[in-house]
Amino acid sequence: MNYYFLKEDLNHLDSKINEIKKKIQAARNDKALSTTQSSETWHDNYGFEEGVRQINFYANELMKYLEIKQKAIIAPIPQNNKIGIGSFVRIKDETEKETDIKIGSFLAFENDSISYNSPLGSLLMGGKVGEIKNGLIGNKNKKIEILEIK
Repeated sequence: MNYYFLKEDLNHLDSKINEIKKKIQAARNDKALSTTQSSETWHDNYGFEEGVRQINFYANELMKYLEIKQKAIIAPIPQNNKIGIGSFVRIKDETEKETDIKIGSFLAFENDSISYNSPLGSLLMGGKVGEIKNGLIGNKNKKIEILEIK
């Protein structure tokens, strides 16, 4: 299974991976320092134990992002006035509330963006202006009208 990304989100994923690597190194340094500042053994040393916890936490997070990165590909450009990854969309729900959203990457890093893989994103993908999409979002059946694709 591939994960689709906009180029800017793929760059953000790379930055996130580098940030986590730096956090792991900092936690390793803190853990090493904690063994030199106490006369207690390593198993009674809070700093050491916290360092191990932090390293494990960030290592798991790093593995998750590296697995996604390995299967990441640049998303195709949306075609034929259909909603695709990267589309800006104005929608209206059954309460007549209008909302502007961007259909983003597998991991949507922008605040105004939702993942194409999210319940709403999945519902809208491939839609055209004027279409009404019905689907389950959360635990509620929603009716969404597509007003505009930019």
